[in-house]
Amino acid sequence: KKLLGIVVLGLLFSGNAYSNTIKDMVLVCESNERNFMNSIGDWETFTKQTQYEIHIVATEASLKWIEDVTIFDYKDFKLTNVSEKEYFFENKNNNERLFSKIAINRIDGSGFVGQVSDMTASYSPTEGVLLINCRLKDNKPKF
Repeated sequence: KKLLGIVVLGLLFSGNAYSNTIKDMVLVCESNERNFMNSIGDWETFTKQTQYEIHIVATEASLKWIEDVTIFDYKDFKLTNVSEKEYFFENKNNNERLFSKIAINRIDGSGFVGQVSDMTASYSPTEGVLLINCRLKDNKPKF
């Protein structure tokens, strides 16, 4: 009876659990496409093979900024959601009405980095980068 009880309790408590924290890691991602809104309000798309690094330290993510690759500075994004499928980091600057996110899909290694403004001016700073082939820098199979 004791053994059966241990097996039943073991199965009951063996479900997957997701912590609200992530251990420190560096992700390397590639991108073939970057979109941004230019000064007259038109969307421009650049299709250039680019490599990005996302540093995650103590539940905060920062995109390594490379000159002429991103318009905005993506630093100290707070982890807002961890699920079986995705890491989601967010940064809100409500004074300037800017909303930014870094989302990484844990299943297929894709992601998105973007910033958008809800300002009513004709030029609202907006940018989006589609990420592909995200992996740990030390080439471990999963993150």
